Amino acid sequence: MIVKGYEINAFADLRGANLYGANLRGADLSGANLSGANLYGADLRGADLYGANLYGADLSGANLSGANLYGANLSGANLSGANLWNTTGNMGEIKSLQLDTWSVVWIKDQENKTTLQIGCQCHPLGLWEKSDPRWIATLDPKATDWWGKWKETILKLVEMSPATPYGKVS
Repeated sequence: MIVKGYEINAFADLRGANLYGANLRGADLSGANLSGANLYGADLRGADLYGANLYGADLSGANLSGANLYGANLSGANLSGANLWNTTGNMGEIKSLQLDTWSVVWIKDQENKTTLQIGCQCHPLGLWEKSDPRWIATLDPKATDWWGKWKETILKLVEMSPATPYGKVS
């Protein structure tokens, strides 16, 4: 695959590359060095970023739905506004799990505020904590029963296993 003059493959060296808005959907970037890369608004749906070095990368507004970030280095990366639906997290900056119908992903920004994404719904943790069953029912017909079953477990997991704030070097 060639994107903006770069041949993209596993273990590629793309340090500091400008991949702004690039279509990297389904790309095998496992083990790639993308430290300091500009991936703002990039389409990384279904990309394999297993073990990739994304240190200091700008992933703001990137679509990472279905991406595999297990073992990826996201220290200092910017994840603001990224779509994390069904993403496999790195268990540092991005925590993830699958519970029955929906994937659950949480991140923490530089100000220590947690965002929780359940399915395609991404909201601040506080909104989920004080969620009203009427609001939950508007999200999906099955959501009220699902949230009733999993709410306490999810909130406890987020509390017990907080994400590392993104954008900070660990």
